[in-house]
Amino acid sequence: MKSVTRPVLLLDHAGRACSVSVVDPTGRVLAERIQREPQRQAEDLALMVSDSLQEAGLQVRDLAAIACQRGPGSYTGLRIGAALAQGLALPYDLPLVGVGTLESMAYAHAMQVGVGSLALGEGPTWWVPMIDARRDEVYTGLYSFEDTADLAYPNLKVWQDAEPCIPDKDLFLKIQGQKVYFLGDGVNKWHDTLSNIGYLEYWKETIFVFELKNISSMWFGLVMNYLNRGAFHHASAFVVDYRKPFFGAIFG
Repeated sequence: MKSVTRPVLLLDHAGRACSVSVVDPTGRVLAERIQREPQRQAEDLALMVSDSLQEAGLQVRDLAAIACQRGPGSYTGLRIGAALAQGLALPYDLPLVGVGTLESMAYAHAMQVGVGSLALGEGPTWWVPMIDARRDEVYTGLYSFEDTADLAYPNLKVWQDAEPCIPDKDLFLKIQGQKVYFLGDGVNKWHDTLSNIGYLEYWKETIFVFELKNISSMWFGLVMNYLNRGAFHHASAFVVDYRKPFFGAIFG
């Protein structure tokens, strides 16, 4: 895609709360709405979009693209957000960017704490988002950031994309002893596993972020990198994967 010259609409809707942001190509937030009350996507998300566009003085046709989360996450939240994004993008043939929910979590947190610099010897730093997948499972993945000085925004590197799994003592063994952020509402399960078997002391560089602040504007840079490398969909071709295959272990 050619360089983005118009604002982008971002929808964060896969979790319990939701947010909507309109951001211009420089990263300036033109308008934003945040709903922290859980499970209000069906009632509030469309109105939040309307209010945000009105505050920004824009119509849908004025946008460069629309971004939403493709999963994993709340079935209802994903369905509502994806349907709304498709409905807005389709009449104006706008590119639709589907961002992995775990990717957005890692990116949002990194924008708050910084990604460090391998060149300065500050890395590597790992981000392991976790979403509660019910029962004993979590959705989780493994991410870091690349040194990409030629890009306007930090580039997220995916080492292991989102998969459901049951946390056990051997999970993430390859990054034990390194700087790691575990973040999200599924972190309690992993923390409890380590605590119950006396393994917390082995994760000395680990920070557990139980309450993650994830607002759509925080992962705008991730969307820009998607757009710049042409990783977007026509609205009619966008699909959210609701399936939940089971994997007993990952990162083996």
